[in-house]
Amino acid sequence: MANLLVAIHNVASAEAMVLGMKAGLDPKTIHDLVTAGAGTSRVFELRAPMMVRNDYDEATMKLSTWQKDMAVIGDYAAHAGCPTPLFSATLADLRRRDVERARPARHRLGLRGARGHGGGETQALG
Repeated sequence: MANLLVAIHNVASAEAMVLGMKAGLDPKTIHDLVTAGAGTSRVFELRAPMMVRNDYDEATMKLSTWQKDMAVIGDYAAHAGCPTPLFSATLADLRRRDVERARPARHRLGLRGARGHGGGETQALG
């Protein structure tokens, strides 16, 4: 259950950061505003500083472990007959990003696009 929330919060955190940056806000300002309000999450508080620094070099989890966890969560939810629409949407986004895995941190792509170095599509963590 915890990793289901972590997955969703990772994608939501990157999406919120990209939206704010596309609106012209400084990443540090976005960080400060979100962490001071009701919309913050522990995941945002851990990941946003990396996004502010635009530094994703230090891995926080092995990709193979994360993929295993996502499969376990998805399989268990299906077995339990539990709908997980947010997790399913998050998982679909993460799988799309697996194609771009050649880069050290796939979520950097979304922020690079937000900073004017790429396409207009919002790309989330993962």
